[in-house]
Amino acid sequence: MATGANLTDSDVKVSVTDVEPNIPEEIDIVDNFEMLKADDQTQAIVNRTSLSKNGFLSWKYVVLCSSFLSCFVVGVSYISFSIFYMYLVEHFDSDKASTGWIGSLYLATGNILGIVFSVFVKFYGCRVVAVIGGLTWCFGFAISVAAPSITCLYFSYGLVAGMGFNMVTLSSFVIVQQHFGKHRALAAGISAAGISAGTLSGGPIIGTLAVALGWRGALLILSGITLNCTLLGCFYRPIVSTPKRSIVKESQDSNKNDTKTTKGEGLGKVFAQLCKDMTNFALFRNRAFALFCAGTFFMNIGLVIFYQHTPSRAVSLGMEKEVAARLPAAIGIATLVARIIGSFIGDLKFVDRTLQCGICLGLGGILLIFNTLALSFATIALMGAAIGFLLGCALTVQTTALSDIVGVENIARAQAFVLVATGFGALIAVPLAGFIYDKTLDYSIPFYTGGSSQIFGGILVIIAAIAKRRQPKNKE
Repeated sequence: MATGANLTDSDVKVSVTDVEPNIPEEIDIVDNFEMLKADDQTQAIVNRTSLSKNGFLSWKYVVLCSSFLSCFVVGVSYISFSIFYMYLVEHFDSDKASTGWIGSLYLATGNILGIVFSVFVKFYGCRVVAVIGGLTWCFGFAISVAAPSITCLYFSYGLVAGMGFNMVTLSSFVIVQQHFGKHRALAAGISAAGISAGTLSGGPIIGTLAVALGWRGALLILSGITLNCTLLGCFYRPIVSTPKRSIVKESQDSNKNDTKTTKGEGLGKVFAQLCKDMTNFALFRNRAFALFCAGTFFMNIGLVIFYQHTPSRAVSLGMEKEVAARLPAAIGIATLVARIIGSFIGDLKFVDRTLQCGICLGLGGILLIFNTLALSFATIALMGAAIGFLLGCALTVQTTALSDIVGVENIARAQAFVLVATGFGALIAVPLAGFIYDKTLDYSIPFYTGGSSQIFGGILVIIAAIAKRRQPKNKE
């Protein structure tokens, strides 16, 4: 997904860029609570650091569960536009290209602003970014309910909701990378499986609501669903890698420093870091990373065309909207299974996760081209499930493959650049396919275009895997 996937707390100022690559599997309990006679802030830091060595009691599993549920909402929202798309074209009597810009802006806005959000993650943590993102997301959908025109939806649905959507997505992916060292690929796969579960559920849920309440009623309920991400984001506790003997001392020192730091100075630091990150392209000296970003751009063109236009293609073949809305469920089931299987495969020591991602993307692109031969509900669902399975195997290791290329200490900034590439791919995909359909009244050429683009993206990622082998390996 991805988005295409191809993907982040706050009370303690620790970000991905501050965490060493060798993240401990568990953080020791602070034994001497009697010595901690500091203020409430110190005690709060100790409490956040006190994670049980019993895996079932470790807070990181609470974080993983919260991330999964947030990703579930992301999946529901992601696939929902493919349903709303059919109704918006009919309601506003607009062409597919113009209406497609709503979905493109929605998927692209936050991704293109990924660098900005990554800076917020660095200074304020995943928790704050996720909470604000959930509120923004809900607000954007809520005001879209009253939108009188397509133009208004460009702003409310595309820009406002799009920013919230991607703030939640970024923070949900990165927080898992922070908390897990060993089995990071598996943890990332479980988290990302929430997107597939949401895709599986989103089509039937939104389709049924749209039939019963109209697209405005369905969108209003969806805005309430996205508000849950604000609550889930509250569980994104930051990881603290501070030695237990120095917790009190460093906390007291930070209190003294905080009193000397004004809000203006804090915002100034954020702005300075933002300018630095937006003009810092040092990561692109890494050829593997540059190829990975380029591959993500081309991959996402095919992925977005496949996900967002499959129901519309079914309707163009004569199927009812209610029937077409069930197709994302078949795709979602296959993708969900693939994310779990793909994450297990990616966790094997002899597997190159970047190569896994590239091969699966290329094969998925080939099937996307042959998908044009499917003309019935059963064949479209079967081909969609096959494509979804390959995409799931690729996307489940995308963030971890990126981590393998640049190292965990650079993952926030690297993920931001990948999100920008993802955003530009999404920005082009939906209106491009809609424009071609408006001119030809046939979905074959848009799917040929998307499949070819995805194959090329997969080839670039495979080349990135080869280039990565020539650079020093990042230690886990």
